[in-house]
Amino acid sequence: MILLAILVLGTFLGILLDYLRLRFILKHDASLLSTLTLLFAPKKLRKHPVVEEHQNLMASDLLTEIEYNHNIASQPLGEKLLPLETRVWEAQQHEVDKLPANLRDELQQVYIDIRLVNNVVWLSTALERRSSDLDQTYTKLCSTIAERLDRVKMYVVSGS
Repeated sequence: MILLAILVLGTFLGILLDYLRLRFILKHDASLLSTLTLLFAPKKLRKHPVVEEHQNLMASDLLTEIEYNHNIASQPLGEKLLPLETRVWEAQQHEVDKLPANLRDELQQVYIDIRLVNNVVWLSTALERRSSDLDQTYTKLCSTIAERLDRVKMYVVSGS
């Protein structure tokens, strides 16, 4: 009998704590009834708004990085070879598998080329010299990157 009372009291206390967490910590406009509904009759898994907002922010950051890289790759060769950004892409590797296959493959190829461009820039800087071969390699890679990023942007805009 004591065990049953402890079980019922523990369940009630758990529901109450979950309600208080939803109401005051997560700032949801929740009632005790809606908390019970969420606990005992979940409809489907939904992302928490903060998590969804964070993912949208990360996607926005990736689009910003892609646009920045496209602008650099589209520029004519200047006095200095410019590196391209990879920070956001590298930080989001866990999200790559969620992308559609053709977009994921295209982005992976773009970032392989970007790493090659950054290696050319590093070589140019480390040797403190530029050669026509380095310039030619840089120009070809940037041209390829710009074309691929055009396709990525078209894919993102069309959604297919």
